[in-house]
Amino acid sequence: MLKTLIMSLKKAFAGGSGLVILLILPLLLCQVAPAEPSTKSKYTGTFCQNDPGAGFENDGSNYCAPTSIANGLLYLATARGMADLVDGTGHDAQVATIKRLADEMDTDPEIGTNPSKIINGLQSFLSAKGYQFALLEVAGWRNLNDEHEKYLISRKPEMQWMRKAVEDPDMVVILNNGWYREAESGGYIRKGGHFVIAVGAGPENGKFQVHNPALEPDEQKTETSLIMTPIGGSTIAEAKANGVEELHLDGYYKMEGPGLPFRSEKAAFAALDFVIVFKLKK
Repeated sequence: MLKTLIMSLKKAFAGGSGLVILLILPLLLCQVAPAEPSTKSKYTGTFCQNDPGAGFENDGSNYCAPTSIANGLLYLATARGMADLVDGTGHDAQVATIKRLADEMDTDPEIGTNPSKIINGLQSFLSAKGYQFALLEVAGWRNLNDEHEKYLISRKPEMQWMRKAVEDPDMVVILNNGWYREAESGGYIRKGGHFVIAVGAGPENGKFQVHNPALEPDEQKTETSLIMTPIGGSTIAEAKANGVEELHLDGYYKMEGPGLPFRSEKAAFAALDFVIVFKLKK
């Protein structure tokens, strides 16, 4: 197609239409050469937590945290010169990485993984590989052990902080949403949650691209869009499984889009509960 375009341009210049062609050439070239996916999107793993060949407990239903982080480590290994972070890039090697992370993080196959156990497990995994955090920041309302409070920068994730981290090629950004249902007593109640990895931001504020480990690998490559909008008013929820009787969600973000399909029809909305951002060094 490009060769045909060049021949047409030569004829146009010969016919005295050079000025018009110069004006439309940038538009034509944009159509001929579509944008490549971002480096993060291209190299971040797309392993599915429910992969039938992985042998995860409970069919991987609650393996979203170790799977999302393993997909991020694969990005660092293949795109950022940290090949020794993983023992390989094939299917079995990825399964082994996820299982090891799940063991280190004490992932409960029936419940999932809480933030402090993610931090402890990831630190242990990295240490064994000869790495440590160059930076670790977290934001959100979910409870942390006292030793991890030093990493908390805000109880409410801030949009520009997230965008900056996602756009940094050396950062891994993990997003944790809660599923919120209408409660019989009024308000909402949190019933479970999910972890995904952010692989791109923008162009508009509040728009992100993610790889969601609950989706099949091919879907993760195409169903990436996620939109965050502020939750206004005085939205109140319960999160008893997390030790919170009353949670005020105003100032947090509602999450929706093809990259985060609702797990069940019972969920009224998904909200951003917690974010983990990290960069590594030897």
